[in-house]
This record gives sequence, C-alpha cells and structure tokens, in this order.
Amino acid sequence: MSTFAKPFRFYPENTPGGGRILWTVFSCSGVAGLILVQPCWFSQMERAMKTCRCFLNNKDGSVLVVALVILALLTIIGIAASQMSESELGMAANWRFQKQAFYAAEAAGGYVARSPELYDNENMSPGSPKAFSSPEGLLGEKQSFEGTVEYLGASAVPRGSGFEIGQFKAHRYRMQCKGYGPSGAKATIEIGFYRRGY
Repeated sequence: MSTFAKPFRFYPENTPGGGRILWTVFSCSGVAGLILVQPCWFSQMERAMKTCRCFLNNKDGSVLVVALVILALLTIIGIAASQMSESELGMAANWRFQKQAFYAAEAAGGYVARSPELYDNENMSPGSPKAFSSPEGLLGEKQSFEGTVEYLGASAVPRGSGFEIGQFKAHRYRMQCKGYGPSGAKATIEIGFYRRGY
C-alpha cells in the first residue's frame, strides 16, 4: 500500500514575472507533504538573475564618480594655493611697510645731523632731551618720523680725533629716532654721537 495518497487540491498563483506556481498537496496520515513547481518559473528566474548580474557588472557610472572625485581634489588644491598666495602677498606687503618705517627712522638721524640747534649749547642739561619731528613734505605721503636728542655729558675727546687732549671736550649725545610707515609700521633706532667743544 502506498504511503502517499493522490493529490486532492491545487493552488495556482501568479508570480511577479508572469509565470504560475502550481502547488499540489498530498495527504499522508493528515500531514501535507509535496510541492511541485512549473518549469517555466525557473526560466523566468534565470533571466531575472542574468539581468541582475548585468546591472551589477555595469561600470558606466564609475567614470562619473571618478571624475567628480578628481574635480573635488582639484578644487581643494586650488583653494589652498589661493590662500597661500594671499598669505605671501600679505607678508611681502608687511615687509615693505616695515622697510619704509626703518628708512624714515634713518632719515631722522640725517635730519638731526643737519640741525645743530638740537645739540648746541642750549641742549647741555642731562635728563632734558630736545624733541623733534619730520617737517612737512620731507618724506613720502605715508612716512614720518619723530624723536629726541638727549645730552649725556662731557668727556675727553677720543684718541685719533685730531684734537689735543685737554684742550677740547667731547660733548656726548644720544638721539632716539622713531620712523613710521604705512599700515601702522614702526621702527626705532638709537644713535650715539658727540660734538667737540670747550
């Protein structure tokens, strides 16, 4: 006697691919047991699998992704280079402004040398410096200077100066010169000198 009975119920169902699945149920001691599927469903599944593999193996979009990545990298490099160029330009401008301020301070030293009224007999009191400033039109539009000339005292003239020791004295002075340039640039120099006198 056979263990399985004849099929007694069928459940045809539509599949997403258009095929049909046939369920054939057998009864054995009250337990359902076997499922049969139409062969056409397997061919449809195979075609779907091939289509999926073709889609996964498609590399047409990778070129676009690589191009976008390269474009992003070039953009970052360009921005970094632009910032470096701006920093270098700023450093060069600051260096130029500082040089202009230093030249203004040096011009102040030359101005003192040509202004004997700053270190004459009226400026012979230690601790009471004489102030001066740049005349109008002497320097550039954004340059100026100011400073002081201070009397430090008298001493013997240095050897080799061409004057007899004891007859003349060296009146020592110190001038402090401050030069100003564009963008608030500032430079300060100090110069010591002496003048011969009795």
